[in-house]
Amino acid sequence: VDILAVFATIGGVATSLGFIGSQFITGLDYQLGISMGNIGILLVVTFMTLLFTTSMVLGVDKGIRRLSNFNMILFVVLMMATFIVGPTLFLILLGTQAVGGMFSDFVSMSLFTGAGAFGAGSPEATNWMNAWTVFYWAWALSWSPFAGLFIARISKGRTVREVAFTGIVATSAATIPWFTFVGGTSVWAQHNGIADFSAVMAGEAGAEVSGFILFETFPMGSLFMLAFMILVTTFFVTSADSSTLAVSMMTTGGKKHPSSINRIFWAVLQGAVASILM
Repeated sequence: VDILAVFATIGGVATSLGFIGSQFITGLDYQLGISMGNIGILLVVTFMTLLFTTSMVLGVDKGIRRLSNFNMILFVVLMMATFIVGPTLFLILLGTQAVGGMFSDFVSMSLFTGAGAFGAGSPEATNWMNAWTVFYWAWALSWSPFAGLFIARISKGRTVREVAFTGIVATSAATIPWFTFVGGTSVWAQHNGIADFSAVMAGEAGAEVSGFILFETFPMGSLFMLAFMILVTTFFVTSADSSTLAVSMMTTGGKKHPSSINRIFWAVLQGAVASILM
């Protein structure tokens, strides 16, 4: 079980590291006109590997906790700024409607395979479901082994109710507004001709450029795009350092404080896997 959990965690984190590297390079190209190609992605992956390795080696209190606190502050600031600058009333209405749709359609959409009346078993419907529903669910599930272990690691002294509330309710309460405010503002901007996501929707540009297209339309757009790039980076770093710590614990028989050499080994391995996949 531990071996399967290690492989799942490495695969999930390496996929995320590759995506973040691609998004960071896209941001540099979009904002500053710096085109670095595959070499640039490798450099970014290496740089981020150094960042989360340093954070992890410093430990939970000195590294992971401080970076996580900064990350959440920036997350809330950027989210609320988007809510205020964007179509506030529309976002409130959209968020209410979207939550209702999630509760009513969650099961049917989760089990959709493209074989019904909508997809009629066509390859396009099935391919879409494989590329989106299955891929993102598998990606999220690959993080579950280390997430559970890491939450248990930092939850000593907490009740089961507190841990369950924080891990399920509180995280959802933070994630839903982000998708509502940022995603809703993007939809509104596209329909009102403020932003143009047509290249992304047509597959001519990658989805990683979407955030930069949106924030470019804001007042002080460059500042928003810079904050977005920093947020993407810190979100990954805080996830990667905690996942590497969890893998180190799994491979040392559950030791609470694995050796620095063991932590560095798994951090470098995750960076190497991401580089190979890219």
